[in-house]
Amino acid sequence: MNSAYNTDITELLKQEFQARWSQSKKYWWIARNEFDYKKFKAVFSVLADIEMPEKQVETKAKTEMKLPNGYLEKLQRVRYSESTIRTYTSYFKDFQKNTRVFFPS
Repeated sequence: MNSAYNTDITELLKQEFQARWSQSKKYWWIARNEFDYKKFKAVFSVLADIEMPEKQVETKAKTEMKLPNGYLEKLQRVRYSESTIRTYTSYFKDFQKNTRVFFPS
């Protein structure tokens, strides 16, 4: 038995949120669209200090990066899932960032 395991945290998590146990990863998780940071902080502040990590400031180069004309439309036309489209466009923007390639609008 893990002596660092705190049943109070688990009980609060199950009572207040739609938390799920991942058998493969061995941790509790809450779906992103169901997570309410303010409620989470209010519930767990009695047990721990909760701080939201600072967001990274976007650089000017990142905001100027654009996909090639027709790239997004092509992904949608071949019926890739939204998750796949996000992944592919993210990888493409990383490629642009690391190779300094920019496409005109």
